[in-house]
Order: sequence, then C-alpha cells, then structure tokens
Amino acid sequence: ALDLLDRLQAEPGTILGVATGKGYQGAITLLERHGIVGRFNSIQTPDHNRGKPDPQMIETAMARVGADRHQTVMIGDTIHDMRMARAAGVGGIGVSWGYHTTPELVREGASALVDRFDDLDPTIARLLE
Repeated sequence: ALDLLDRLQAEPGTILGVATGKGYQGAITLLERHGIVGRFNSIQTPDHNRGKPDPQMIETAMARVGADRHQTVMIGDTIHDMRMARAAGVGGIGVSWGYHTTPELVREGASALVDRFDDLDPTIARLLE
C-alpha cells in the first residue's frame, strides 16, 4: 500500500483524499499510527458530512481540492463505497480484499475491480481517460 501511495503521489496532478465511515478522530488516529496522515489532502468523515452512501463526502473532498467528477475515482472495499461513488457520479474501483465480495461490488456500481495493489495504477488511469 505504501508503494502505491508513493506512485500515486509522484503522478503530476494527483490529489489523495479519504472518505470513511469512521469518525474524524478515529480516522486521524489510524492514519497517524500508520504514518500516512500527511499524504491526504482531504479527510472526510460523517462527523462533518452525511454518511455513505450519500455522496457528500466525495463532493466535499472534490470541492476542497478543486476536482471535477471526471477527475475523481473512489477506491473502496464495500458496497457503501460503490453506492457513494455512483451517487457522486465518479468512477468506483472495488477491491477484492475487503468486506464485500466482488459480485456485490459490481452489483452496487463498481466501474472496475482489482485484486492487487499493483493493479490500481492502471485501473485509475483507465477510468480517468
């Protein structure tokens, strides 16, 4: 995951954000524990937004960094992530190593599926073309 974050941050124009169902302080604590909190330009939680699958967290993150829908993808491991991406009008990339199965992720709107971190870079690029 750290290699992926390094690669994404090296891409010109790439801005990283978090949209999580965790509370803000819990999200910050978790990201700090892993030493990655500073990698994200926006951390959105239900403390200041409506919860998933409402698109407000993505919309707030996009507004804060000046991104449009066609410039944004949501990477997630739950049907709630895919529903939120669909509601926000952004590409949703479902990852197979999370809480819900790949058929569930597809059914709920995943634009693409990946099985490995190394597959995320080209999938993101493809969805943003």
